[in-house]
Amino acid sequence: MQKYITRTFTVKTGVKMEPDYATKTFREMAVTLIDTETIPADTRIDRTDTIKVRMPIEDFFNAGEKILIGSQESISE
Repeated sequence: MQKYITRTFTVKTGVKMEPDYATKTFREMAVTLIDTETIPADTRIDRTDTIKVRMPIEDFFNAGEKILIGSQESISE
C-alpha cells in the first residue's frame, strides 16, 4: 500500500488590470492566488476553489528541498 502526503489549498482565480503604456489602456491578465497570498487592489476575484493535492511520499521526499533540522546518533553497547 502506497502512502501519500496531502495538502488542501484555497485557490482564487480572477483577473488583474495591467497597464499597457503603448496604447494608454488597461489589459485584463489572468491571475491565480494560492492560500494566504494578499489580493492586490487592482485584482478582481471571480472564483474560489478548495483543492486537495496528494503526492506519493517517496516522490515528495525525492523532489523536495532537504533541510536538516536535527539528528541523533544511536548508542551502541
